[in-house]
Amino acid sequence: MVDTGWGSSGFVDAPSNNIDGIAYLDSMLWVLENQWRCFETVDPTKCDNAHRVFEMDPTSVPGNDAAWGALNKIYATDSWDEMGGIMAKGSGSTGTLWMANKWGFRLYNINQNGAEIDSPWTDQWVDGMDGVAFSGGPTTSASDDFLMTSRNSVMSQWSTSASKRQDFTTSLSNVKGMTFIGSVLYMA
Repeated sequence: MVDTGWGSSGFVDAPSNNIDGIAYLDSMLWVLENQWRCFETVDPTKCDNAHRVFEMDPTSVPGNDAAWGALNKIYATDSWDEMGGIMAKGSGSTGTLWMANKWGFRLYNINQNGAEIDSPWTDQWVDGMDGVAFSGGPTTSASDDFLMTSRNSVMSQWSTSASKRQDFTTSLSNVKGMTFIGSVLYMA
């Protein structure tokens, strides 16, 4: 569901119960769905994708499956894999999207057209990735940029080349949503 305004009761039904992330980039919402579809109304041109990312204008939200199907959709390189979250890096038309493979062995950085920028394999196996967050930006050097992934209560810190830096455990369980504001990590 998408809240269309602070304090409003406006919601939009998602195309399934398998929405695993949402990001805001370049005035658009990027909605991650993990569900196999084969030439269905929501994804009428594909039959080999376990996930898709809908590009949605927040001022013109879809009202039914046909409207979701009419939206632009992008896919990570491994279209048959489910993704464990999505987040935006940067801003404007040069901003990119990061996703984490739900099975825990690969990170994906794609542009807003779905073209792969990088998709490094992790240097250590983890038991899945349910969420992803990016820390860094124009005021940090690229070597200081990193990603956090979650699996239950374990947070893993990765370089942008997918080298694991460290793990830590939180008192929270089943963390799926994460974002950084400055150097503070917020989890849900």
